[in-house]
Amino acid sequence: MLSEILRLASERRVVSVCDLTLALGVDAEALQPMLDLLERKGRLRGVDPPCKGNACAGCAAGRSGAMRLYAFVERGD
Repeated sequence: MLSEILRLASERRVVSVCDLTLALGVDAEALQPMLDLLERKGRLRGVDPPCKGNACAGCAAGRSGAMRLYAFVERGD
């Protein structure tokens, strides 16, 4: 599952938790520990959404973290 998350993030460069739950068929609650692990390992980086003004209320309304964004981090080897 971790490799599939990385593959999708690599292809799309930035993915949301919502994107991943749909693509992988996994609940956000089950996905979050894997995303946390990949972030700790430096393979993903949490990023702020592009809108700062909360104009659509999407991020504030998504209390489950579904709109949390992650950027793929290239390996430096």
